[in-house]
Amino acid sequence: MIEVEERDDALAAINQSLFARILRLPLPTLAAVDGPALGGGAELAYACDLRVCTDRSFFGQPEVRLGILPGAGAAYRLPRLIGEGRAKEMMFTGRRLLPAEALRFGLVNAVVPPDELLTAAHALLDQITIASPIALRLAKYAIDAPESAHPHVDLLGQALLFESPEKRDRMTAFLRGVK
Repeated sequence: MIEVEERDDALAAINQSLFARILRLPLPTLAAVDGPALGGGAELAYACDLRVCTDRSFFGQPEVRLGILPGAGAAYRLPRLIGEGRAKEMMFTGRRLLPAEALRFGLVNAVVPPDELLTAAHALLDQITIASPIALRLAKYAIDAPESAHPHVDLLGQALLFESPEKRDRMTAFLRGVK
């Protein structure tokens, strides 16, 4: 009976559902990773829009070595983040991605010493908060939309933004600063 309960727990997809909800949040999300991010912990980081890690972090999907699959999003999120070949290598072999590789492959946006992690994460978030909230939201929708939805999502978002007074104010201020 224990095996049936375990199977039912897996089919409930609790982590997968939670991580999908994180990905669908309307504004950018950021994972600050300090130390190992393996299995579900790595998949949680993949569900965020941006990732900053420390120089003592690493990412991995050891599931196949444990006789299971990465069932909370790595199979489809990781290839989009680092490319199909690298993702397959990580998932097929259980290979761990060290911080320098994670940065080079585009999995993380920055690698910092542990005592600078939260400062670096907050600095990146501070840069994001300067942007127009509605433009951020629409940019996230456009980036996350299926390829078949483009260029329609892009054009619709642009049309909505071009009507906003905030766009006029921001563009005018930008053009004044460029001169």
